[in-house]
Amino acid sequence: MAKKSKTIITPAAENAISTAQHTTGTSKKWEWDLRSFRMQALILVLIGLLFYANSFVNEYALDDNPIIIDNEYVQSGITGIPSILKHDAMEKFFERNNATGKLTGGRYRPLSIISFAIEQQILGPNVKPEATNAAEQTAYHDKLVSDMHFRHVINVLLYLLAAVVLLVFLRKIVFPADPLAAFIAAIIFVIHPIHTEVVANVKSRDEIMSLLFICLTFIKAFQYKDTGKKQHLLATICYFFLALLSKEYAVTLLVLLPLALFVLGKYSIKESVRSAMPLLAPFAIYVLLRVSSVVPAGADAGSDVLNNPYLYASAIQKSASVIAVLFDYLKLLVLPYPLSSDYSYNQIPYSDFSSIKVWGTLLLYAAMIVYGYILTKKRHPAAFGIWVLLVFLLLVSNIFFNIGATMGERLIYHSSLGFAILFACITSLIYKKATNAATAHRILIGFMSVVIIVAAFITIGRNADWKSDMTLFLKDVQTVPNSAVANQFAGAACVKYSENVQDEQEKKDWLRKGLAYLNKALQIHKKYTDGYLNRGVAYYKLGEYEKALADCDTVTLHFPQHPGLGYLSYVVSDHYFNMAIARCKVQDFPASFPLFRKALEASPRDPELWYNMGYAYYCNKEFDKAKDAANMALKFNANFPRAITLLNLCKPKEDGKETGTP
Repeated sequence: MAKKSKTIITPAAENAISTAQHTTGTSKKWEWDLRSFRMQALILVLIGLLFYANSFVNEYALDDNPIIIDNEYVQSGITGIPSILKHDAMEKFFERNNATGKLTGGRYRPLSIISFAIEQQILGPNVKPEATNAAEQTAYHDKLVSDMHFRHVINVLLYLLAAVVLLVFLRKIVFPADPLAAFIAAIIFVIHPIHTEVVANVKSRDEIMSLLFICLTFIKAFQYKDTGKKQHLLATICYFFLALLSKEYAVTLLVLLPLALFVLGKYSIKESVRSAMPLLAPFAIYVLLRVSSVVPAGADAGSDVLNNPYLYASAIQKSASVIAVLFDYLKLLVLPYPLSSDYSYNQIPYSDFSSIKVWGTLLLYAAMIVYGYILTKKRHPAAFGIWVLLVFLLLVSNIFFNIGATMGERLIYHSSLGFAILFACITSLIYKKATNAATAHRILIGFMSVVIIVAAFITIGRNADWKSDMTLFLKDVQTVPNSAVANQFAGAACVKYSENVQDEQEKKDWLRKGLAYLNKALQIHKKYTDGYLNRGVAYYKLGEYEKALADCDTVTLHFPQHPGLGYLSYVVSDHYFNMAIARCKVQDFPASFPLFRKALEASPRDPELWYNMGYAYYCNKEFDKAKDAANMALKFNANFPRAITLLNLCKPKEDGKETGTP
């Protein structure tokens, strides 16, 4: 005789009952249960605010400058929108740097930049004052900082909106029968510290908007399949186009949408592929816009290791290094600490196939692909998570084309969605297999609480690092001490900060600290133009003029059109010019000539310098040299009246006749 046993309600059964109650709406109390959409959305928003509220006081950092502050299209407000739609995102940056496009494939991401222009219209214009007016400069800076506070608030609100839309996507499409799993995935995504760069760096709004419109595309595509209503098809096409205008990543929907329809929607392969065909029309329009707008890569696009991270690697080393970086991405997804805004040359050394890390990474990804294939056949949501992670990661892996960077945290913002889905699948599976519902529930809450607290500690601290260039660069150079870029940025930040220090000894200490970073940057990357420029400025401020002149010469030799050269060449040449004039005033002309030549070494195209040296030669009765100097002045300014007068004076002087002065 069989023994009668008590009925045990497992977490799986409890979940099924709760889902049924919520779906049918039989319990008003359930409306605010943890599995209800309203409660989950509210928790997500509150957690997101808690995590990112301290970013509201941040200023501008890193790429905020070229994309927002120094972008005249953005600063023009809504009148700049047509130009934004017609140009590469980095066009103005290249113009200011007297350079052709240095980024392979260009950067056509107008939608987020349009949002910056609309904000600028609301905030009012920012007009750069004259450099000599200190009060106006201070007011200008204060206005920029105030504007950025507003932009940071908008960034966080967009992130929260994206989180709520993501929750809808997860509940309706990925986990339609498991709202708890959908909630776990949404929480993991929202709290993941690797997203701090995307949220705290305003420029990275393109990432937020991209994933937002990708999720909306999925939602509307599934609604169209369910209802057949044309308005949902139109919305699908529109959201896809907006996703493309946000960032190139949306191209993956041509693969991921039919995959989602097959795995999650249970449609046939043929029907899934056919349903994605309408996306080809907006994609074609986007390609035409992109081709007509991006800045073509210059002939030297791949000549700098900072834009071509595997420039110095052999083909074997490049392949092995790319694979090794794929492991680093997974490591950051699992353990997002410490974080950095830069991983450029030579922070991640080149690898080869003798590395265990490389082979281990190959095996790990091979297992993911095989397991993804098996789960795809079973139409399990974990398969979708695997493919989301891998497909987005493939775009930024440097496997098919050079992305201009070794790796970056913002680059796996989209891939982290796949990670969140996999995390939820594993967590939900363990929870459902438990036989004691109350114990499983407590363990789940405790585990997620620990994860949230740890993530909050990392995220809130990292938001503070993003407050300004100064705080970011000095923090990150400690995290990635072998990066040329991190050291150069830290050095430049120290040099700039010294300008606001009143105490002379403290000012020198900051300059010396900056020099240490800049010297290390140049030790890592010997052709780093910005490093030489900033080091030259530091030497000048420290009174080490010969060293400043040497750095000025280096930049003039390799990049004579660099916009930053103007300041360094001016201050160095002005120093030697003033010394030369001082010699001339006491009639010590022979001593002035080496000083004039040093001034001209720093600024060889300055007609004023050539003229003054020529006049010194004239006064010293060296008329041939005076005539040569006058001709050089006229070479750079053909209508320079004093040089013309000097040249005329030199002619009769050759016959020994006396004339006046120029």
